Amino acid sequence: MKTVLSVALLGLAAGALLGDVVLIILGSASLSLLVVDCLGKRFELAIIEA
Repeated sequence: MKTVLSVALLGLAAGALLGDVVLIILGSASLSLLVVDCLGKRFELAIIEA
């Protein structure tokens, strides 16, 4: 769980630096990281198993 939180914080930091909107959804066994570019040019969905 600590690793998941670390990844989530890194995702938020990266999103803030890139000017993106980062939505993080914490599940029971995985971390879903949804990154939407502020201009709508990029859409990424990464699922990281905990």
